[in-house]
Amino acid sequence: MQKQDREKIKKYFKEYIFGFIFNDIQSGIKGKANFLTALGLLCYTEFMGGLMNGGFAQGGATSNFNTFFDFLGSKYKNFRSSHNVYKIYRCGMAHEYFIKGNFTIYMRGGSPGVAIGPDGRYLFFVENYFKDFKKACHKFYRQILKEINPAILNIIQSNQLSGSRTSSNAQVLTGGN
Repeated sequence: MQKQDREKIKKYFKEYIFGFIFNDIQSGIKGKANFLTALGLLCYTEFMGGLMNGGFAQGGATSNFNTFFDFLGSKYKNFRSSHNVYKIYRCGMAHEYFIKGNFTIYMRGGSPGVAIGPDGRYLFFVENYFKDFKKACHKFYRQILKEINPAILNIIQSNQLSGSRTSSNAQVLTGGN
């Protein structure tokens, strides 16, 4: 990998993953927005899987989500082996506001970030999921700096985000196609 490619990846991750995404989630936690923060984490899981898989093709959302969800660790992968996490958690929250079935979203507690309670209730633990999400993002970052998939570099290069600006109150992200 050329030095300039490595620098593009570093800049992209610093600004968008470690910057905007991490800041969004931290702000949600600080604001005690458990539902919104859980939804953000689930959507960002799908986004990171798209980076890992090298694209965001129509029909690839489930695969993208599952790829990065499994990358969060063996407990997540084992949980997904017996539960359709994409449908129950991610689609439930994104399309119906609620995790499908009986559920509770906690800001703290529980490990890993998703589980089944003793009463069969689906559980989501925001802070622990975020902790594991951050670890997985950093692990993926280290991996792609060692050996880049050209598709990832293409995503970064073709991502026509015009950058970030700071207003008086908050960070602003602008973009376009």
